[in-house]
Amino acid sequence: EPREAAYLLLLTTPNRGALAAVAELLPRLFWAGLVTLVVSLVVAALVAYSIAHPLERIAQAAEQISAGNYDQQLSISTPAEVARLAASFNSMAGQVKATLQSQRDLVANVSHELKTPLTSIQGFSLALLDGTAGDEQSRGRAVTIIHEEAGRMRRLVDDLLDLARLEAGQVSLAREPVDM
Repeated sequence: EPREAAYLLLLTTPNRGALAAVAELLPRLFWAGLVTLVVSLVVAALVAYSIAHPLERIAQAAEQISAGNYDQQLSISTPAEVARLAASFNSMAGQVKATLQSQRDLVANVSHELKTPLTSIQGFSLALLDGTAGDEQSRGRAVTIIHEEAGRMRRLVDDLLDLARLEAGQVSLAREPVDM
């Protein structure tokens, strides 16, 4: 016996038009969009602040260093890129401070080392000028000491120039093994 097909065809017509459905959704879409926009703006402002504020702290610390305050250390942990920048800044600030201290020490040492021969030169040249070194032997001794101290000063100045050339990279060192 043949089976009867069990299909049902249902035709409907909308009670209202498509425009009415869109008109009903529009206020909801508007409010959803407005809420999304406000939330997006708040999140964007928070992200911008979390990046801009640490960068502002780094800029202020850099200004302090340029003003001569070399004791600048930053503790920034987020965001990661800014934290790396802060760590590099701290390293740079430490190196600048150490370099300046080395320069101060060098100037103090050089001043001290140059003062000794200058004092001798001044003293013995004054003895020659005012006649204290009256006899030939005293004048000869004074001239010899002036010459030796001037040579000492020349060596000190040459050493300083060599050091400046080394630091400027103008001189290359020839390195070779030495049997100790």
